[in-house]
Amino acid sequence: MIIIIAGISILWIGKPVIIPLAAGLLLSFILLPVVNFLEKKSFPKFLAILITILTLLSIVGTVIFLYSNQIIKIIDQFGSFQNQLIDTVSKIVEAINKNLDLKEDLKTPEVMNKAKDVVENNKYLPQVIGSLLKSLGNILLFLVFTILFLNYRKGLLKAVKNFGRSEETKKNIGKAIIEASKVGRNYVLGNLLLIIILTTINTTGLLIIGIDYPLFFGFLPALFCIIPYIGSLMGASIVLLFTIFNYDSLVYPVSVAGLFWLSQLLESNVLNPKIVGGNLKLNVLFVIISLMIGQLIWGIAGLILSVPMMAIFKVFCNHFEPLKPVSLLIGTEVHTDPGENNERLFLKVKRFFSKSEKKG
Repeated sequence: MIIIIAGISILWIGKPVIIPLAAGLLLSFILLPVVNFLEKKSFPKFLAILITILTLLSIVGTVIFLYSNQIIKIIDQFGSFQNQLIDTVSKIVEAINKNLDLKEDLKTPEVMNKAKDVVENNKYLPQVIGSLLKSLGNILLFLVFTILFLNYRKGLLKAVKNFGRSEETKKNIGKAIIEASKVGRNYVLGNLLLIIILTTINTTGLLIIGIDYPLFFGFLPALFCIIPYIGSLMGASIVLLFTIFNYDSLVYPVSVAGLFWLSQLLESNVLNPKIVGGNLKLNVLFVIISLMIGQLIWGIAGLILSVPMMAIFKVFCNHFEPLKPVSLLIGTEVHTDPGENNERLFLKVKRFFSKSEKKG
């Protein structure tokens, strides 16, 4: 208990440094094969790292540029959207006070009054600007950490291996680091593939329904999928709220809700277990616990980083005999595979339709 409390305290106190450090470590795992490839082609180490980082920034910049036009238009409509939301909540509160005999009248929530201040007076604009500058600083810091990890990777690996007292322990540490890098890389790349597939599905569906800005609103829920279990629901809720307050007919929000329900069903039962889940081999119970603890300690960054960090921790536990029970506890090896029941269900459905076709 003392070790757990001390570890959580360190993560809480040191989060301004540990968050970009963890993000930089994950990014270095992803970029390592590209850097190794360039080094084999006789590129100097630092030049290979620089080319890799600049290529990554170019890709991210291109994506932002493609979405920038729709983002600007949505921001222009955001003030109107907030006013509609505030007016709707006010009407609901007024209707409750009028039709129900309550001891005390309800009041419009304080958060709505603050939102109104933002829209009308720009009261919190300096705070928003400060938050953006802080976020940019964190992004710059984790890019610096990524460059340093890639540049000093061999020396760091050698130094960490020397913590082992015996040759066998040193070998286990080396194997654990190599496997952890593969797990982290496969997790992130799997999520990127999942985002691309879900963006394609969502955008196509929104185009068919006739929703404005289908490219952005198709991408947003897909991007939120990097937060396991709850991310896609959060992203879909934003799009659904936009649809409710910007379209008069109920057909649009109902169609959007149906689209994202089907998308969520496909992601949870087919895409995520096949693309991402197989790389982690984590028990769902402990994934949820890690998400709760991560959010409590690190906020949104904790929701994103807690699952891959737990997967990496599991890899290290699996390579050392005293820690193997911990690996079994948080893994899926001694539990029912999360995809097992779904696979049986799909096999039964397939057999049912096969029999129907033969009878026909």
